[in-house]
Amino acid sequence: MTGELAWGERTTAQRFGVAATLTGAISVVTLVPTLLAVLAPLITEDLGLTRSGFGVLATGVFIGGGATSVWAGRIVDRLGGRSSLILLYLLTSITVVGVAVAPTYGWLLVAVTLSGLPGALSNPVTNQVISAVVPSGRRGLLIGFKQSGAQIAQVAGGLVLPVLALGAGWRGAALALASLPLFGVVATRLLVPARSGGATALPPGPLELRGPIVYLTAYALLMSLGAAAVLTYLPLFAYDALGFSLPAAGVIASSGAGAGFLGRVLWARAAELFEEAGYGDGGLEFTILTNQGNQNREASQVYLQEAMAAYGHTVNIETLAWGEFIAEIRAGTFDVAALSMPAAIPDPTLQDFMLMTDGPTNYGGWSNPEADELLMQAGRELDQEVRKELYGQVQALFAEDLPWVPNAWYPNNLVIHERFQGVDPSVIHALWNIHALSVVE
Repeated sequence: MTGELAWGERTTAQRFGVAATLTGAISVVTLVPTLLAVLAPLITEDLGLTRSGFGVLATGVFIGGGATSVWAGRIVDRLGGRSSLILLYLLTSITVVGVAVAPTYGWLLVAVTLSGLPGALSNPVTNQVISAVVPSGRRGLLIGFKQSGAQIAQVAGGLVLPVLALGAGWRGAALALASLPLFGVVATRLLVPARSGGATALPPGPLELRGPIVYLTAYALLMSLGAAAVLTYLPLFAYDALGFSLPAAGVIASSGAGAGFLGRVLWARAAELFEEAGYGDGGLEFTILTNQGNQNREASQVYLQEAMAAYGHTVNIETLAWGEFIAEIRAGTFDVAALSMPAAIPDPTLQDFMLMTDGPTNYGGWSNPEADELLMQAGRELDQEVRKELYGQVQALFAEDLPWVPNAWYPNNLVIHERFQGVDPSVIHALWNIHALSVVE
């Protein structure tokens, strides 16, 4: 079967099939809330519901999902990915049928609440299948795409459901939706490997709700409050208060979901690129070269090492004799090098050799043609105000590219005889204004 092939052995079409199956799982679990939101005008009119009564219906989905979410992950661990995915599709079809045939408001509330169970299973099961099938480093875009299933369902539902409901009523539209998850059952059997369906041994003891889990739960709760309110009531508001037709109100629901779809896919791809660049869960790891004998410089690198460790990054420090150190940085065979840059230079032109593309001590290899041209202009210019403006532009380019990262400034202790008048120490140099000094006899 296609499902038994390794990810690298699958054709593009087969990989797309797996992605579509997982995306479909996220899509179908939003069928009930999408149905309620898009067809709210017809449902409230048919059942004679108040706005608060309808709000209870919409809340039922989330109560059902929230009440079962704690155990949903354990169900997936026990059944395995493929079996849980099939269960998700079957439960969704059953609950949508229940919504369609519910004779009273009470039975409708029960069916809506039960529809939260497949919703609770959706993320644990799809993430488990991805972990089992897709190699690490290639999961980001697929996760983003499958997570966009909710927005895909909302976009499609907003466009199609009003048309179906105008012809067959809201119950007929719901029955039509109930057939969609059955295609997911077939796709799961064909495309999802059996090895992702093996049960996982569970650790003994109760589930530990640690700090990050509590934080993410609270974050998701606040996000859901806003999203659910908009999704549930926006089409109804457009229909009742603004006089939109049912199809037009559905388009309103689709538009926001379309933006959400793009956001999920693009953020997932961004996460993948960050991981490829080394910004994974394990953090960055790099080595700083520095030279022996400079206690201030060594101390500043230890401080940087400790500060980066607090954020999950690993900084290694390699201390070399001066000759070896210079050889390494001239060769460019380093991750990061710690150097001291003199600020006590009477004219900024004397620092060009550290900044220009072909500068002999431009060890970081910074190359910015615009900065090169500005430095050349400033070196030829005699008007001090014009030079100040040109160097200011160089500083802006430098700050944007950031080839150096200043991390320490060493304090200087100054002892000045009282005979010297006009001394005004600054971070540049104690005698930066030597032209204004005077000596009292």
